[in-house]
Amino acid sequence: MLGSRLQQLHQRTQFGQVGVGRVHDERVQHELFDDVEAWKTSGMEDYRQKAMGQLGTVGSGNHYVDLMEDEEGFVWIGVHFGSRGLGHTSATKYLKLAGGKDGMNVPPSVVDDDSELGARYLAARRRGRQRERVARPSLRPRSL
Repeated sequence: MLGSRLQQLHQRTQFGQVGVGRVHDERVQHELFDDVEAWKTSGMEDYRQKAMGQLGTVGSGNHYVDLMEDEEGFVWIGVHFGSRGLGHTSATKYLKLAGGKDGMNVPPSVVDDDSELGARYLAARRRGRQRERVARPSLRPRSL
C-alpha cells in the first residue's frame, strides 16, 4: 500500500534535487506575497520573487517528506522544509549588518529590537515564519 502512495507522492511533489534554488513548475499564489510594504519593511523585498517561486516545493539538504504507515494502517506524512532559505538569508544579512561574523564559534551579535536594524530584523523573521506557515498547505494538494 505504501509503495504506490510513495510513488504518487514523489510524482506530485517538487523536490529540490538541484538545491534551494528549485522553483515550482506551477506558481502557487498566496496573499503573503501581495503585501509589498511588509516585504520592504523586512528588507527582504529582493527575496520575494524567489520565495514565491519556491512555494509548493520541498527543497534539499535537511528538508524532507516522510511517508509512514502505523500499525493500524493509517498513513502519516511528516515534512520539514521551513522557510526555504528566507530565514537563513535574512539571518545572514542582519548578522552582517550588525557587524557579526557567520559561524558556530564566533562571538554573538546583539541588536536592540527597538532600533531600526532590530525592527527590520524582526520584520524579516516574521516574513520567514509566515512563509513557512504558507508553505505546508501549498504542498498538501500535491501530495496524497
